[in-house]
Amino acid sequence: LENVAELDYEKLLQPEFVLKAKYEFDAEDCASRFSVRNSRIGFKGTVTSFFSYKAMVELSSDGEFQVLDLYGKFTPFRRLSIILGQNSVPIFNSYTTSPAQLAFANRPFIGKYFLSTRDLGINVLYQIKEKGFPIAIEAGAYNGGGINNPLWVNPPTFGGRILFGSMERGFRSTAKIYRTSAIEQNDYLIWGWDVRYKNEAFKIEAEIMDRYNYFDERDLFASYIQSTYKFECNGKIFNGIEPALRWDAMGYDFLDNGFGVNRITAGLNFIINVKRVNALFRVDYEQYFKRDDFAEFSENDEMDNNKLTFEFLISF
Repeated sequence: LENVAELDYEKLLQPEFVLKAKYEFDAEDCASRFSVRNSRIGFKGTVTSFFSYKAMVELSSDGEFQVLDLYGKFTPFRRLSIILGQNSVPIFNSYTTSPAQLAFANRPFIGKYFLSTRDLGINVLYQIKEKGFPIAIEAGAYNGGGINNPLWVNPPTFGGRILFGSMERGFRSTAKIYRTSAIEQNDYLIWGWDVRYKNEAFKIEAEIMDRYNYFDERDLFASYIQSTYKFECNGKIFNGIEPALRWDAMGYDFLDNGFGVNRITAGLNFIINVKRVNALFRVDYEQYFKRDDFAEFSENDEMDNNKLTFEFLISF
């Protein structure tokens, strides 16, 4: 018993919280609604220097309860980590899927319509180079059924990417690939590439992603480019104002047909003056330019309507 490590309870239970509440005005139907888009709560922590964990649930994603992250992490040495459980699949960036890191009220098409952003499986990250210009490789095997769906599969789904650069500052780029046939109608081969640059005030990100379905031989291609610039201010309520602009588009059989829908999103993020908490109020306007009908939009008749959105976000 003398060799048993004592738990550091401050590191063992570290809370996480995300709340996104918004008001939307549909400029085409002159309708409006209030909603809580996300309300996430969870804990992460370090058990020992080798083992850690994360557990997070979604109390209300458009009114639905979901279990999100639920995994254990083993770090046998500094550059290698192994995750087992439910976690993000390694083809999406947090700034296109995570509510706390989005620059806009809604995700780009790539982050919303291509694939479930989480799955059950094993994920391995190895840091090839840490100092200077970081390089890492990430890969994993998954059920392929998406979130909270423990399918029996043969073969399992595989995915991976190589990462160049840092999320914190400077240049970053990743290339990724993903293959799943767990669900007959979703027999996907997905590949993508993204590039990003960030400094203290300016950020620009661009990405392309392609999804080929062997089941119906349809190919979905999407792209986006988005940018923000933060202006510092010393107000009592706000300490920064951040204009944001994004173009994104997608289309089936792009080489033959081009993009079936384009969207321009413009917004202002008013960053609330508070320490150690990410809090902001934003105003966004989305303008769609549609040529084709998409089954992805049919789930909600207002999904592809032009909208004005007022949103409050807080996360820590």
